[in-house]
Amino acid sequence: MCNVSVTSPFGNSDHCKVAFTTYFEHVIVSQLDSVCSEVYDWNTADFNSMSEYLASVDWCALLTTNLTPDSLWNAFSECLQYAVDMYVCTKQRPPQQKTSSKPHQRPRYPSDVRRAFLAKRSTWRKHRQNPQSPVLLTEYRNANNLCRTLIRKSQTYNKSAALVSLKALN
Repeated sequence: MCNVSVTSPFGNSDHCKVAFTTYFEHVIVSQLDSVCSEVYDWNTADFNSMSEYLASVDWCALLTTNLTPDSLWNAFSECLQYAVDMYVCTKQRPPQQKTSSKPHQRPRYPSDVRRAFLAKRSTWRKHRQNPQSPVLLTEYRNANNLCRTLIRKSQTYNKSAALVSLKALN
């Protein structure tokens, strides 16, 4: 991070904006790259020694000799990085296998199944408010059975549609 500057306040606020530039190195790693990477092993870090080291740093001198935000940040981050390098061991991490970047998605049910879910949820709330009512319990059980039946019908339909499309491809 560099080129840090404090600019005019935001709107009518008394808080000023801070503008800065970040630089990132773009590295392309091929799938064939089987090089292990080195990572910090924070589980084995000596935090007591690191704390003692950081307590022994002359922070007043660091703050008074670095007058610009960039130089202050650089001095501060170098001090912390030195402490980490001294008191945190590193370990080799094997290359990670490429995984799908798509998050797991819940199945999208047809509208009749979604409506059955809503009816089931509604009857469950009513039953929770009045658990002694046999009528509400029966309504909930009926909604639950309908919901389960529609889900199974939907899954059966999806499987048969997939089989039909596979047969059409062959």
